[in-house]
Amino acid sequence: MKEEDVKIFGLLGYPLEHSISSIFFNYIFEKLKLPYGYFLFPVKPSNLSSSLNKLKAIGFAGVNVTIPHKEKIIRFLDILSPEAEAIGAVNTVIAGADGRLTGGNTDSGGFINAWKKEAGEKIQGRSFVILGAGGAARAVIYGLCKEGAGRILIFCRHFAKGLKIEKLMTEKFKKTEFKSFNINDEKLSSFLSEKAALINTTPVGMHPDTKNIPVSIRGLRKGSIVYDLIYNPEKTLLLKKAKSMGAKTFSGLTMLLEQAGLSYHLWTGRKLPDDLVREAGKFAGRFL
Repeated sequence: MKEEDVKIFGLLGYPLEHSISSIFFNYIFEKLKLPYGYFLFPVKPSNLSSSLNKLKAIGFAGVNVTIPHKEKIIRFLDILSPEAEAIGAVNTVIAGADGRLTGGNTDSGGFINAWKKEAGEKIQGRSFVILGAGGAARAVIYGLCKEGAGRILIFCRHFAKGLKIEKLMTEKFKKTEFKSFNINDEKLSSFLSEKAALINTTPVGMHPDTKNIPVSIRGLRKGSIVYDLIYNPEKTLLLKKAKSMGAKTFSGLTMLLEQAGLSYHLWTGRKLPDDLVREAGKFAGRFL
């Protein structure tokens, strides 16, 4: 084995106690007999720049990026993929041989792939309620709009961030209707009663904060779709309550696996076999 064949990958975020990404990727690397390693890099926002410099010094090949760095990391990158630029958020960084860092986004494609595999219902013309206005929300909204979503309703704590996304996406997608609301706005119930699909992109309900729910879901109708991007725990309180009300519920685990496979492709130029992704996902899921 040549020393230059060894590659270091990882996950950049804070906190990372909930993550199974290292288990997932290292399982794949072992199965494919690759001299790669995937590590967790818990980095506070104030240390983001210095941490990237340290990673460059050790010759890392790439990282995934999660909360709270998806938007803030952009100013430290040299190149943005067209999708990452359009979304305004990065979840995958590729380190080039020339030392330049490229930011990509696989959250959008990962979510759409997961929706098609699990929900199996058309997106075109449909109404969606999005909880949150961070990088994950931007990626999901971008993907939904590309698929022809009819209406996007953004509910978030920071109303100005919702308006910013609304303005950004309205310029790109003329056929989709956008509207932003405060997360406690009572209009949420009426939208849910109209069977708008509910997608949670916030970390509320994520391990170890498992006893909280991002919003009240009164008004939710039987047969509605509720999708929570959180995967640890796989069944959040939001999903449990929604299921008890007759909704079809989905966790973020499949999205995690789908976006991870897309990240691997950006890093290596190779596609992971679907059966290996499922196998690694099943193995990693034991640690939730």
